[in-house]
Amino acid sequence: MIGDQLAKIAVAVLVFSHTGSALLSAASFGIGYLPWVVGGPFLSALADRYRRRAVMVTCEGARAALVGVLALPGIPVVVLIVVLFAAALFDPPFQSARSAILPEVLADDAYVVGQSLSRLTFQLAQVVGYAAGGALVSVITARGALVADAATFAVSALLLRAFVRERRSGAAADPVSWRSEVQEGFRLVFGDRMLRGYLLLAWAGPTAFAAPEGLMTAYAAHQQGGPALVGVLLAAMPLGVVAGAVAYARFTPPNLRRRLILPMAFGACLELLPIWMDPPLPVVVVLLALT
Repeated sequence: MIGDQLAKIAVAVLVFSHTGSALLSAASFGIGYLPWVVGGPFLSALADRYRRRAVMVTCEGARAALVGVLALPGIPVVVLIVVLFAAALFDPPFQSARSAILPEVLADDAYVVGQSLSRLTFQLAQVVGYAAGGALVSVITARGALVADAATFAVSALLLRAFVRERRSGAAADPVSWRSEVQEGFRLVFGDRMLRGYLLLAWAGPTAFAAPEGLMTAYAAHQQGGPALVGVLLAAMPLGVVAGAVAYARFTPPNLRRRLILPMAFGACLELLPIWMDPPLPVVVVLLALT
């Protein structure tokens, strides 16, 4: 995750420095989310058809190779974005295999604790990756940062190979076709009103949350800042997520939690509005963290 955040900053900075376009910079930053929409439901089925550790190791190896290609000099911006998309296609099957293997590693209450620790680790990795990544891009350049990210995927593949035990495939003894499996998944989710509602919320939330992130490279340039400032701005929101998760789970009475959901949903949007008035940079960072 730390390597991934480092690469996001590197690519956004690289594209913005070559084109000066906030749109292309945001597109390069957000391209990693697109495979989840156009290919996620189909590619995720791989985790049920092959051995899950093998799926994870293969995905990490493929991403190491593709991100390494991005570090080559002279790659046109369009090709860079296409390769980024190709690398991101390996994320859905990797995450699906990871999600499927976790209950086999952790049973009962340990699974709940493990999931909570996993989410916290994810957010902390974002904070560290963005904050340190921005400074690192300033020192080793964007292409050097992409080489570092490729190395993190390779290390991840080696760690999985060394420390995760091989388990059975997720496929049934009499496996159905890939098409039937995907269709069954769609019927399960879209045929249930409650699951359908959860899915729509799961789409809407990250869409709104990711939009400001895609603009941070252009906004840092507006503030006369470089990659280090991009990292600070990007780290503000996941830092707020960590603080908010602790405050909400540990220090908020159960009867108050549900009543806070609606005002928090509105607050997450309203707190961004003062940025329109171009306040001082520390105020912007605080507003992003509050969001």
